[in-house]
Amino acid sequence: QYSVDRPNIAYQIVKAESDIEKKDQLLLFLQKFAGPGIIYFSSRKKAVEVSRWIQQVSSLRSAFYHGELSPIERRTLQKQFLSDELDVLCATSAFGMGINKANIRYVIHYHLPNSLEDYLQETGRAGRDNKASQAVLFYQKDDETIHIHLQRRVIQSFYELQSLMGKDKKLIQEYLSLADDLQKKWISASLKGDQTLAEVKNKLTEKNREKKEQLQAMLDYIHFKGCRREFLLTYFDEEQKKKKIVNCCDNCGIDSSIYPALVSQDDRIEWNKLENSQKRLKRLFLVEI
Repeated sequence: QYSVDRPNIAYQIVKAESDIEKKDQLLLFLQKFAGPGIIYFSSRKKAVEVSRWIQQVSSLRSAFYHGELSPIERRTLQKQFLSDELDVLCATSAFGMGINKANIRYVIHYHLPNSLEDYLQETGRAGRDNKASQAVLFYQKDDETIHIHLQRRVIQSFYELQSLMGKDKKLIQEYLSLADDLQKKWISASLKGDQTLAEVKNKLTEKNREKKEQLQAMLDYIHFKGCRREFLLTYFDEEQKKKKIVNCCDNCGIDSSIYPALVSQDDRIEWNKLENSQKRLKRLFLVEI
């Protein structure tokens, strides 16, 4: 069993009031620190949008990755990222499994993960060469609503299906053409006799309770005022082996000077391409990376 404690990864939460401010904060980070890095998104559309935006406002080599790409496109992007042909990969959770790249310097979450389990798995892809790396989570108030909406949608989907049960099988089969993937799975299992609707409901209720608890733990982590590493280890029933870590988390203090920086002019963000540059420069002195 592997430990979740990664002493070379510093954990940081960056709070923003709006999506525009999120992008500003992201730009400040990318302008300062060298990659390669991964930025995770909950939305395919946002992953594509931000990747193209990075290409427009910087000289960084950025690409997007999600489950709707063809197998050839996915393999090509994986190869390019592993070969250091990309600086930044904007991806959904579809990227990462089976990818072992030692020199990932940062993992950024643009959107809120739905659990600490997913968060640790994805941030754990940083710094596998044991060199200093960063895990940064950008949080905007009410980011969690997308997860709450999805949880409610699953429940609603079940009750839509339940209203059809008891009717003849022909009608149910016709409904399959309109059902979502989850409903199709439930209908198929019910028609085969694999599980009753009551069993589906009990499993769904338990799963929904578990997801709510996981999401709440994620929010508790974001708003925690103490050591974030200690919070994570406690959550996963571990004790911290190395008591003193120089770059632990934003609450304990982070020395950004130890991280590789973008040093050449060609690798720096082209600030003159940005609108409202004075406001952004002012924000530069208010934001602590």
